[in-house]
Amino acid sequence: MIETHTYIETLLARQKKILADLESSLDSLQLNESFKRLKSPCQQLQDRLNHEEFRVAIVGEFSTGKSTLINTLIKEPDLLPSDELPCTSQAIELHYGEHYDCVELSTGKHYSNIRQALKEHTTVGGQKRSSVGAHRWQLSIPSGFLSQGMVFIDTPGIGEDKERHDIAFEEANKADAVVLVTNATRVGTETESELVSFIAAQNKPVILAINYIDQVRSDPERFRDRAIDIFHPHLDQDNIVLLSGLKAHNELTSTVSQWTEMLESLRNVIFRVLQENSAGERIKAYQLELESLESTLSHELQTILRQREHEKKQVEQLIQDIEKSLHRGKPGLKTSLQNSFYRAWPGILGSLDRAKSSWKSEYSPVFSPKKYATQIANQAKRHIEQKVRGWATGQGKRATEQQVQNKLNEIEPLVSQLTTYLNYSGQSSASLQNRLLSDVMHRAFNKSIDSAADDAAWATIVAAIVSTIVGYIIADVILFYVLAAISGFLNPVLLVAAALVGLTAFFMGQDYVGNYVKSKIVEKIQEELVKSEAKNKINRGFEQASEEVFGKLSQGFGIEARRLQSDVEQKLITASQTVEQVHNSLSELRTMFSSQ
Repeated sequence: MIETHTYIETLLARQKKILADLESSLDSLQLNESFKRLKSPCQQLQDRLNHEEFRVAIVGEFSTGKSTLINTLIKEPDLLPSDELPCTSQAIELHYGEHYDCVELSTGKHYSNIRQALKEHTTVGGQKRSSVGAHRWQLSIPSGFLSQGMVFIDTPGIGEDKERHDIAFEEANKADAVVLVTNATRVGTETESELVSFIAAQNKPVILAINYIDQVRSDPERFRDRAIDIFHPHLDQDNIVLLSGLKAHNELTSTVSQWTEMLESLRNVIFRVLQENSAGERIKAYQLELESLESTLSHELQTILRQREHEKKQVEQLIQDIEKSLHRGKPGLKTSLQNSFYRAWPGILGSLDRAKSSWKSEYSPVFSPKKYATQIANQAKRHIEQKVRGWATGQGKRATEQQVQNKLNEIEPLVSQLTTYLNYSGQSSASLQNRLLSDVMHRAFNKSIDSAADDAAWATIVAAIVSTIVGYIIADVILFYVLAAISGFLNPVLLVAAALVGLTAFFMGQDYVGNYVKSKIVEKIQEELVKSEAKNKINRGFEQASEEVFGKLSQGFGIEARRLQSDVEQKLITASQTVEQVHNSLSELRTMFSSQ
């Protein structure tokens, strides 16, 4: 059996942990409407658990040692003012806090010196009697006893005057339990009997603390018997504690004594009474709420798991349909690129004639014609490469972007349907869809894409990638045919140059020979690059580029969609395991309840 003084604290801590686990499951699956509906009651219950306080009013006639007893219970000597004369004139709440604080609630004013503030403002000698009911004080104390959800209310003495008497009765009425502190020398006064009857009528428990037991010479137990006779039937004999608050107060730092043991008995009785009455009932009510939430969440999870099992084939079919649709985008992209390219191709080839005058070589076209022709041919190749890249990043990019955009628009309904199945992340469907496409692009082309910022960003980046691929492919084709042109062209040039070298050099000079070589190279390149064989290779390059784009898109989409599907499955499994743990924890708590 759990010790009485830790029972409430243990239950509350366990219930908070259980609720945190439930909320963790809900957070991972919050998009589901059923889980959204559970989120609010979970948060409300969590708020109540986190702010749960059990109010214990300390009530009694003036100068029965109420304030001293509270100081001793919370191990804060001289915190509350005490005196042989009537002292406390206002209600003072003592809460747990990590730091000391004192606030007058009606004004919100804080005081750094708690003892001084209370002495000046809450004692009979420190204020005008007419202002008794105008103020209420709240203290925060780093006390282990208060940290267990306990709030003590120190009250003015009953029977002193009507205003203070009414304040004490009002606090007793609002409390979960009442500790009536009485002087052992005058147990059972008329005012005390009135209070006990009043509290009993409210169906609240009363604890009788018979104080100053050190000041009587006769057997202390006879005071217990006398209290039972006087307060019968409103007082349970197990709720009577004999003690000396002052003696225990003076021995707080000493080893265990009979006085500190009596004080500990009072602590245990307070916890037990709370456990058995209002506080215990509230904890049991929390247990029922937790069990209801767990049951609902478990049912919803099982429903979703069955639904997910049923949807697996649909999800896989959707993924396959999207993969196939992306694959079918290849012919359209190839045709679009070809049409755009061949419209620009004559102009690209024609630009060689205009560019040849700027080509230079360090070699003589007469004495080193092969080296001269090779350098000129390479400059021709670079010129065409540059023009092709210009086409690729301009018209080619736009053609690619349009084809990719058209295909993604075409599959959008399928992607939307897929993300509806897979959305348990708390995002909007549109956001999840964008995120999925971004992940696909990143996987396919190793690029970071912020699709949320620009819906067309992925298309633009893909188009640039495609253009680069096409540019390299065409450059390779050009290189092949340029080399072929050189090898087919150089031998005749060498023969002519050898025969005419003297005459040509004498009459025309080397520039004439150089220009002649340039023109022949351009002519040969243009001739080779418009042949059907060259065109077929370029077309195969476009086909390869289209395959590269839509093949990677299809593959990347399949991988990312199935990864997302796997993540959802894992979330559901983890949530189910958490709910199972919660179920087991609740069963353990039920055992704890039944063992008390």
